[in-house]
Amino acid sequence: MSRPTALGGFKILRPAALLALHGKDGAQQAPGAICGDLAREGINIVFLTAAFHADSFGASIGIQGDQADRASPVLNLPAGITSSGLIKSSIISLFPHRTRPEITGQLLEIINRKGLSPIALAQSASAISAAISEETTERLTEALFEPFSFGPYRTPEDWSLAQKGKEQLYKEVVASYQEKKPKVYGLDWQNSQAMLSIVMGGDGFAILSKAFDNLSAAGIPLTFLISTPSGFEDLLLFTFTVPAADNARDALLNLLPEGTRKWHGRTAVFYMNGPHFGDRYGIADQIFDTFTAAGINLLALSCSVASITGVLPSEDIYSATEALTNVFEIPCVTGIRECYK
Repeated sequence: MSRPTALGGFKILRPAALLALHGKDGAQQAPGAICGDLAREGINIVFLTAAFHADSFGASIGIQGDQADRASPVLNLPAGITSSGLIKSSIISLFPHRTRPEITGQLLEIINRKGLSPIALAQSASAISAAISEETTERLTEALFEPFSFGPYRTPEDWSLAQKGKEQLYKEVVASYQEKKPKVYGLDWQNSQAMLSIVMGGDGFAILSKAFDNLSAAGIPLTFLISTPSGFEDLLLFTFTVPAADNARDALLNLLPEGTRKWHGRTAVFYMNGPHFGDRYGIADQIFDTFTAAGINLLALSCSVASITGVLPSEDIYSATEALTNVFEIPCVTGIRECYK
């Protein structure tokens, strides 16, 4: 039996309330509109995934569970949207992640082996997060100690004792940052990425896990990953990016079944880290609005664990940098020719 992969730790945000959405062409503005509704009510979004395709979109939007009663009356869903309603959830985040595909693969493998059904997954620069139904929280927490080890914590009980009191501290921090133009540590671009979208569920998680193991063995990073509702019951749409290279394509497409996948070359991924996302309302709404106003074709967006990550066509890098600079105070931009001071 292989030794568990060493990680720094994990944290659980609970209770949370998650809204899962799926819509056809013509309703692509729905995720941004919902984020706007929540912002006007001063409701924080603590987790967000969104993927946009030519004929459909999927999104998962998470808020703190104690704000669900305030949120329900303002969630005005346009016609043609299918929605789960607000699901009582927990959000489990494992760190550090460092875009290592084997971490995500191991998480998917244990979820599949234990028969759990995640509502959504999102990767940030530092962590991989899974939103799950609240009643399965303990089952997943215990299962994490099979593929992973967490420093001095040998058992789920050890970890639970160490976390007492921290959850309330986290809640007190949320909403404490409300500056007019939030500051991030920087904006980083990864160009020449390929985006793959694939519908998976159940035993398909094991196939995806093996594909990510192949990436890891080849030294290929997983530069972006989210899941969103697919429009099919019990199936998720995974959207992820890897460097646009032949070895990355071979590592994935040799395993993933044809007919369920879409390969999109020439994309770019942006990362922004800061203490703000989840700590103040309105940020996601501003991102959607500024990209729409600039005519930028946002392909996917992930907001989790103090990180905002997105995918768009490579030709939009410069216009997107200008648009994001209008929303955030960005001291430095890396990954493109100039670095703004």
